[in-house]
Amino acid sequence: MFGNNRGGFLASIPPVTKNLIIINLIVWLAEALFPRFSDTLIRVLGLHLISASNFNPVQIVTYMFLHSPSSPLHVLFNMFTLWMFGSTLERIWGSKRFFAFYFICGIGAAIVQEIVWAVMEPRICVGHSASQRPDLRQYESRGRFSGCIRRCRLPLGNSII
Repeated sequence: MFGNNRGGFLASIPPVTKNLIIINLIVWLAEALFPRFSDTLIRVLGLHLISASNFNPVQIVTYMFLHSPSSPLHVLFNMFTLWMFGSTLERIWGSKRFFAFYFICGIGAAIVQEIVWAVMEPRICVGHSASQRPDLRQYESRGRFSGCIRRCRLPLGNSII
């Protein structure tokens, strides 16, 4: 059903896509099972405003592996999308090209987020968990650009998101 190999479903997933899914799920499980550890992960690995004291350049990559620990659907839909599109792209492009594409897109999203924060007041655009926890009201994001736009209440024509 999933290719010609006899290893089953998991064996049919190309290696980079499979490893990215595994890494994301392990990080999410750590966040979900250990809430205090999750807060530390968000503070250390989440994307912070570039001028913030807790910004670290590695966050431009590490934020890509953080997901909302309170929402299993969040990570499941993200991993479903990664499996659905990533598998196809990796098979067409090859592992090296797909790996580069994945990280270029993630780093590009971090750069766009930093630009948005430079244009707007960053105190308004915070990550989902930070917006619910007063002790985490820092300049951070975990890839939630749409949530940032909604919280910033951007005017679009006659409506506000």
